[in-house]
Amino acid sequence: MTQDKWVVSSDNVFEDLGFEREEAAVLKIKADLMIEIEKAMKAQRLTQSRAAQILGVSRPRLNRMLHGRFEGVTIDRLVQMLERTGKHVSVKVGKKKAA
Repeated sequence: MTQDKWVVSSDNVFEDLGFEREEAAVLKIKADLMIEIEKAMKAQRLTQSRAAQILGVSRPRLNRMLHGRFEGVTIDRLVQMLERTGKHVSVKVGKKKAA
């Protein structure tokens, strides 16, 4: 019989997957922004083709981003894309959680 082990999450899946803390923070921000872009697409009932036009990217690039592949995509570019959906982005900075 195997014994299940529970692991407490760091609240950042990328850190839990073994990425360095700083890189994990950037990946989480990108993922959070992309989730908001996807929500806006669904709320506006946009196809990937139409959304890509609005966001200023190719449809294949948008598809890759929707599947979590952010190679070459900067946070500022994601912010610009989100603003094009009619959403506003603000930044909140807080203290680091105790390790």
